[in-house]
Amino acid sequence: MIFDVNKDLNSLLETIPELNRKVFPIVAENSTTFPFAVYQRTNTDFNTVSKDNNTFIHTFEVSVVTDNYSKGADVANRVFELLNNKTVSSKNIDWITVDNVTESYSDGAFIYLFSIVLTKRIQY
Repeated sequence: MIFDVNKDLNSLLETIPELNRKVFPIVAENSTTFPFAVYQRTNTDFNTVSKDNNTFIHTFEVSVVTDNYSKGADVANRVFELLNNKTVSSKNIDWITVDNVTESYSDGAFIYLFSIVLTKRIQY
């Protein structure tokens, strides 16, 4: 259950047409063509709300990687629109929001790094 949220995040990101379903957990192969996205969990908190309710709060980093700044910014904008302040109809995600975004350049690639928070309330 706790790792099923990864599948849901992957499915959401794969809806962005420019990525051509090139969405990878943790690392992409060196031969992967631009643009693509990589995501990884950085934290999961488990909060007990009451004896009948618990909340999982998952923090992920999502990187959009491209060789063209302008096209990368377009894809990054789509990611932001998809993931910021959204209610999600998913078995494993109720709410998703972008916490912050940074940009960098490394090894010939522009990287747009999103820190996102996914929340799921569990009722017993």
